Amino acid sequence: MDQGRGTGACAYVDVSCARAPAAQYRQRSRNRGTEVEREPHAVTVALVDVRRLAALDMHGLAGSSLRRRFILAEFVLGAAGCVVVGLLTASRASGAGWRVFGVWLAGIGVNYVALAVHAVSLSRSGTHEAELAGVDVASELRRYTYLQAWTAVPLLLAALTLLQVRGRASPVGPD
Repeated sequence: MDQGRGTGACAYVDVSCARAPAAQYRQRSRNRGTEVEREPHAVTVALVDVRRLAALDMHGLAGSSLRRRFILAEFVLGAAGCVVVGLLTASRASGAGWRVFGVWLAGIGVNYVALAVHAVSLSRSGTHEAELAGVDVASELRRYTYLQAWTAVPLLLAALTLLQVRGRASPVGPD
């Protein structure tokens, strides 16, 4: 679900934790055994905007062109290396554990393919600057430092990239 928060498109997941059909429910306090009226809570989890992740990783704190080229090379080599080593491991392993590891590694390689595609598109003149225009880079770097852990979930960034590219190309904007 795209809620269109911020300047970049993000995938958002709404998780409702209502325990009763009423607007409020009673919850027993663990400390004293008393009952307390509480609102059911809803949590919105923001997943990664993959293009923004690639742009911030390429920029870093200083935004040097050397860093951009280095990160582009990292994404391309990471994609190729993870996919090749993962597929070789999965196809030649004798144990099930190594096969699962190989498939996992190949899935991470596909995530790096998504990052590499964005990095290549951001390498064109002016696109990187346009992506980060008006963004508090230091704040976003802190946030995306934690969000880049989603790279370890096979195929997630690739799926999010497909959703986000499709969302950006749709003629109807977010609500």
